[in-house]
Parts: sequence; C-alpha cells; structure tokens
Amino acid sequence: PARMLYVTAVMASLWMHKPIPLVVTSLLPLILLPALGVRPAKAVASAYMSDANMLFLGGFMVAAAVERCGLHRRLATSILLRTAGEPRLLLLGFMLATALLSAFMS
Repeated sequence: PARMLYVTAVMASLWMHKPIPLVVTSLLPLILLPALGVRPAKAVASAYMSDANMLFLGGFMVAAAVERCGLHRRLATSILLRTAGEPRLLLLGFMLATALLSAFMS
C-alpha cells in the first residue's frame, strides 16, 4: 500500500506541475509499479491494452491521418459547395459533412 501511495503521489505531483508531458506521466505506472513490486508487468500492461483503449487509439490515429492530409477540409468544402444557395440545403450540408466525418473517425 505504501508503494502504491508513493506512485500515486508522484504521478499527482507530475500532473499538477507538468515538468514532463502528460503522455509520459501517464505511462509511468508501466515502469514504476513492476519496478517497485506492486504488481507484475503483465497485469499493469493488460490494463493499458484493453479493447476500449485500442478502439480509442485507432480512432485517434484515423482522425490524425484525416487531419494531416486535409481530407476533412476537402470533404466539408465539397459538400457545402454542392448544398449552398438555400438555407435549408446549407444546414443539410453541414449535417452531412459532420455525420460523414464523425462516422469515419469513431
């Protein structure tokens, strides 16, 4: 319990003061918990590699790729140009662009 409390205190301090990026701080339990003998490495790693975490990671990777190549801008511009002219169609264009981009990123 004392070792786990130590890891929690270190992580809380690093999160509050941000001397290192939060991404690095979030990975510290992978190193500290097995090193301090709190839990085996396999048990700690399995918490990070759950199905839900992998789903989010995959969605973030697709979103980053879409943003990097500008596909989101091209798709939205194309839809809005085709639906411009009437307020109802413009609203439909915004809804379509949002729905399509959201469907592929999640």
